Amino acid sequence: MDKPIKAHEKGYSSVSDMLKAVGAAKDTISAVEEVEQQETTNALVKMRVSRGYTQADIARKLKCSQGRISKIESGKDVDLRLSDLVDYSRATGVPLQILIGPRNHAHAIKHHVFAMKHHLDALVKLAHEDKGEIARGIDKFFEEVVFNVGIRLGECQMKLKGKKKPVYEAVPDFEILPATEIPETAGV
Repeated sequence: MDKPIKAHEKGYSSVSDMLKAVGAAKDTISAVEEVEQQETTNALVKMRVSRGYTQADIARKLKCSQGRISKIESGKDVDLRLSDLVDYSRATGVPLQILIGPRNHAHAIKHHVFAMKHHLDALVKLAHEDKGEIARGIDKFFEEVVFNVGIRLGECQMKLKGKKKPVYEAVPDFEILPATEIPETAGV
């Protein structure tokens, strides 16, 4: 039987870290670590909760039992079906994105750069076919993309070097929105 766990003021990065620090039984720690590693099922719960839905709400939307939803959310990632993910996405209104590939920041950034290039190439083709108003709009959009990507990279580089002053303060003639305020529909 586990010994009683006392509350500590120290912050922990996970429940399993806290359990280790207070000397919980190894089987308890292992069980918690297994749950913590269920990234996809945990994401489904977060999707549901972030939208204010109960399991019963999702069950009604998916025309299944609340028990089925409970089983999905408490199950293992390997037991999920793609249709479960699609159903949750539709029921919660949260877009579904599946990334196949490396799971670190550097590779994710490279992935996005190549995805951007694909879309930018499509716009170049469109501009070459038009040569009119659409082409001018795409040209303006490219300038905005280059500028904003440069600003965001510069901001990150300044943070990396421990500097607080935003990089765009050097160009006061431009109005630059923080990344959180740029609407999804900005640009072409």
